[in-house]
Amino acid sequence: MKTQSRMKPTQDSSNTTTFNTTAFDITTINSDINNKIDNNTNINNNNTRRISNSNNTNNNYEYGYSSPKNNIEKKIKSGTFKIAVYGLGHIGAPLASVWLRQGAHVIGVDKSSKVLENAKIGKTHLQLEPGVNEAFTKGIEENRFEVYEDLVKASLDSYFKMICVPVLLGAANGSEVVVAADLTAIKDVAISIGKGLKKFDVVALNPSVPPGTTEEIVLPILEKESGLKVERDFYLIYNPERIYEGRAIEDIEQRYPAIVSGAGGRSVNIGIKIYSIIFKKGVLAMSSIRTAETEKLLEGVYRDVNIALANELAKFCEKIGVDFWEARDAANSQPFCHIHKPGVGVGGACIPVYPQFILHTADRIKIDCNITRMSRNINDSMPAYCVEQAIKLLEGQEEGEEEMNNDSKKKKGREQLQKGFVNNKSSSSGGSNDDKEKEEVIITLLGLAFRGGVSDTRSSPTYKVIEEFQKLMKVKEIRIHDPLVIKDPTLSAGKQNIILTSNLNESIQGADLVMLIADHPEYRTLTSADLGGIPVYDGRGILDRSKFDSHLAFASIGVGNQTGKS
Repeated sequence: MKTQSRMKPTQDSSNTTTFNTTAFDITTINSDINNKIDNNTNINNNNTRRISNSNNTNNNYEYGYSSPKNNIEKKIKSGTFKIAVYGLGHIGAPLASVWLRQGAHVIGVDKSSKVLENAKIGKTHLQLEPGVNEAFTKGIEENRFEVYEDLVKASLDSYFKMICVPVLLGAANGSEVVVAADLTAIKDVAISIGKGLKKFDVVALNPSVPPGTTEEIVLPILEKESGLKVERDFYLIYNPERIYEGRAIEDIEQRYPAIVSGAGGRSVNIGIKIYSIIFKKGVLAMSSIRTAETEKLLEGVYRDVNIALANELAKFCEKIGVDFWEARDAANSQPFCHIHKPGVGVGGACIPVYPQFILHTADRIKIDCNITRMSRNINDSMPAYCVEQAIKLLEGQEEGEEEMNNDSKKKKGREQLQKGFVNNKSSSSGGSNDDKEKEEVIITLLGLAFRGGVSDTRSSPTYKVIEEFQKLMKVKEIRIHDPLVIKDPTLSAGKQNIILTSNLNESIQGADLVMLIADHPEYRTLTSADLGGIPVYDGRGILDRSKFDSHLAFASIGVGNQTGKS
């Protein structure tokens, strides 16, 4: 459904993006929600809100809150216009915090009892999201932050409902191949909100979703469960999150404009007024919800495609003996070139996921998206490729092995290279148990988080790296070091030979190979001495290669094996 008009940005003297709200006929937007909040909200014995019909005879009042009494910003900051945030995870917790920082009254809802318990005492399970704990704590102290287990009651008690639950990948049409968006959580929340939806309430969907989700999935559920009609009785907004983990509050408040779309002109207008309160960079009003849904996916696909290009060029440079990183820096000095960084894999709940939303939709409507599909395949193949390059260090097949010196660290490394580590190079039968034991290796992986600086392990390439090593080698033990990830249920599920530790020295003690996976800042300053002369593969290209000049066996993505090179 198209809105009445598209908003055009203007720029004020403070360089803040603003929008000319006169492009919409705001006089047609209902003001009954103000009367409801101010005068006519009653609670019966069943805690069910009923809206009086008095003072609601004029359905053409301006919703714009232009007068001091009806100003929506005043109502939000005074706590009158209660906001329910469904899902206190990576999207919901920062959004709830931003509203709390504005003085709003927020109701936090989550299906996880642990998340709710933490929220009740002013804490979040997000370890590295500055400002969230402080906002939760202050909200509790000022009686502006409540935590609900009852999703329907949260809808009954609020006027603005934000759906912030995650959308992950699931199987499509019973297939075992994971390619489609799993909208189960969104549907469940929409049903609950619909059961508690009241006249003139506002609902916003915030996660990234396939085009059509808001209007074809969420809207019908809300109308069916509530018996209300969008634009006439309630308002529906789609506002995709645009945050970077570790600085989410800053992103919302300072870095980017909000993308706002709605089920019609009234919904868009309300969305502009609401989101302009927290987004200092202003609001970009889209012509349709489907356009806004697609916009967010384009952001992720752009990055996935460009990372794939970087990975392809990095492998090319390795083969022709060129330092990719040096070539990249020079190329990017040209303002029209923006070559991304290659790496051992693309993880997280965003970049590897959004292309699949587009691809699934493209398959359904029989449209080719070859570049998007090929890029996803390239990035998915990187864990296996990098593991193969790392194993070559142990096989001693690369150039420079004959130039090893005889100091103690290199002697230790040479002994490692002489072992029959790889499955296809070791004897499949015969030999003593001692010989077979010597063939098993200890591997240290640096990083479990999907990228540096976060504790989020969702879709981390480390999981695929583990699988590849177990497939190609006789592994005695895999030790995973991460300075931020303390525990991981996935690793502890029946895998006795996989150890997660935050102690770097313990992780490399007696190891045969070190592979860097996550670009944590703590790893950037590591030297050959820190890693005890053990063969090292840098899967992110962040180590200072000059500190590994005398290293027995060292390789980096985009450069290849640097053994014996100065």
